[in-house]
Amino acid sequence: MDYSMNEPVKRAISSSEDESLEAECYSNQDDTFEKKYQVNEDDDSSSSDDDNAGDKKLSEHHRETFDFRNLDWGDVPTFIHSMDQGPMSLYDRQKARETKEQILNIKSRLAQENCILRPLYKNNGFHLCKNNEYQQKVSDFMTKTSIYSLINKLIDPYTDASKKCLADVVDQVQTTLDNLLHSQRLTKQKHSRMSINRSSVRLNYLYFTVDTRSEECPIQPIVVCNDGPTIGIAGYVGHLLGLLFNEATDCKLFSKSIDVIQAVEYYSQSGHLQPTTLFASFNIDDLCTRFSHDHAVAALERSLHSYAFDHLIQGMTIDTIVQLVRLVLENQYCVLGKNLYRQRIGGGSGLPLTIPLTYIYLFYWQQDPMNVFINKNELFGRYQDEAFITWNESEDELHTVLTLAHSEFPQYIWNTTGIGSKICFRDIELGHNNGRVRTTVNYLDSYMRNNALPSFLDILQQRIGDVWTWLRASLLNAVRYCSDDVNFEDVKSQMKFILSLNGFSDDTFNDGLHEFLDQFGVSTVDPSLTRTNCEIMRQHVFDNDKYRKAMEKNGLLQRKEQVTLHLPYVSPSETLVITQFEQELNNLLSEHRSDHSQMKDLKIKILPYRSPSFPIVDLLVHKRPPIHRLTLPETDQINKSSYGARHISF
Repeated sequence: MDYSMNEPVKRAISSSEDESLEAECYSNQDDTFEKKYQVNEDDDSSSSDDDNAGDKKLSEHHRETFDFRNLDWGDVPTFIHSMDQGPMSLYDRQKARETKEQILNIKSRLAQENCILRPLYKNNGFHLCKNNEYQQKVSDFMTKTSIYSLINKLIDPYTDASKKCLADVVDQVQTTLDNLLHSQRLTKQKHSRMSINRSSVRLNYLYFTVDTRSEECPIQPIVVCNDGPTIGIAGYVGHLLGLLFNEATDCKLFSKSIDVIQAVEYYSQSGHLQPTTLFASFNIDDLCTRFSHDHAVAALERSLHSYAFDHLIQGMTIDTIVQLVRLVLENQYCVLGKNLYRQRIGGGSGLPLTIPLTYIYLFYWQQDPMNVFINKNELFGRYQDEAFITWNESEDELHTVLTLAHSEFPQYIWNTTGIGSKICFRDIELGHNNGRVRTTVNYLDSYMRNNALPSFLDILQQRIGDVWTWLRASLLNAVRYCSDDVNFEDVKSQMKFILSLNGFSDDTFNDGLHEFLDQFGVSTVDPSLTRTNCEIMRQHVFDNDKYRKAMEKNGLLQRKEQVTLHLPYVSPSETLVITQFEQELNNLLSEHRSDHSQMKDLKIKILPYRSPSFPIVDLLVHKRPPIHRLTLPETDQINKSSYGARHISF
């Protein structure tokens, strides 16, 4: 079977505006104050307007907080000792002081016992292990997998080897892009989006997390590429390839959990969900780091030729796309400690090209074994490196098909995580009971698994800051996800348990629940007795989601023109005074801006300063090597900083 697209679909993508393929810019800046502290009622649950948003998202392991982006590990002790300094309320200062003492105690105990903490791979929390055992695991992984080849040890006389490597890659990437622009194989717009900012470019770096889903607790590599020299190309081309793959295979890319539930409900309403239907979930995280570059490129060429009969995709030839993909794959250099490596197989976990290319390799390297999964009457959905399918044949046949597919590849292609009438996918449990859709919240029990240094569990577990914000967001998700009252009651019990681990009583939960129920309309019984309380709440929550989404769109321009003044601290007794002052300022603006048309919508909003939350993982886990090993030589930054600007002017 050929996964080529029909003409209407092909024309729809080909004619889409180039802006829709804008490469994702992974900003290291913190969100604005308002966004950071407002109640997030979506909580990653509302439907996304971006059909490819799931391929753009970074996992928590790849994100870099603004405060620590330029802070070396050797400077962390100074940061810890000063974390209770600066403008903050007495309450915030006391909490910061308590946190500082806990962190210092943890670091002291780790040093005494020669232990380290590593982040959990697919969960929140930490894994505690002996330092020498962890180092041995890293050594064994590097030797046995052969994913990374050692280029240089960054010691005399090669201390600057990583800088020179970065400079060479930057020159190669920029020269390639310039040549493509000169030969009119790239537009100026695409060239600009893929080009490198020499003042901020950094070499990728590698560290490891621990996967506690297996008894052996294997380590998993994390490559951080947020400012890497090929991130512009990987973002643009990865986004394009993800769109093409989804259309060619009828795959649904999910960026929000509620989208998964709605897809399953539509599958049921269309008459495809049967009492014997099976769900199968799997992940391709191992394949992402182990595929052959040559095989992946061959699969990519096959997929592109099946799609583009005129050899043009978004104004680029197939040869140009393949050239750009090869450029990314061949220049995957990274630093781990004092060593410079090159990734010789697979793709960096933080590159937005890796996952779309892996799926293309999976479905196009050997097409015949995968044909059975391409069925318009079945569901095939994915989120990052996780996916699931529905199956309406026997379970034995499914196992046979999976075994056959594995046999056609030179490496293990996926890890099956569940087969049955229900599976876990992202933060939801989905499936059916005798043909009736059943969905609920899947609380990954990080609180119970996280037994690293149990005496400090309160700081190492995922903490609840503003309990009312957390409780409201959790209740909203419970209503969105739970398909019936029974599941909703079970989720409420789990929420109570999590609150108790954070030191909150049942009264806190009951007060928050009472307020929530009052707002979302279950104080009266449905007169027709055809809907349960859970169904009533769900409809009201969805109506509220639509209303807020519309209001956000209408208020977008006003928010852009709002000036925010941050005060060091406002005590509760001063709130009324500040509100009156804010109103007086806006009245003065209104009186004196009549002659300034550009200021007619200007408003002033005064918000209190909030103390930043402390990123515990950055304080306890050594991830990034020193900055000087990741940056260009200073002379290269100065001499060539305007290189790109000069080359897009012709």
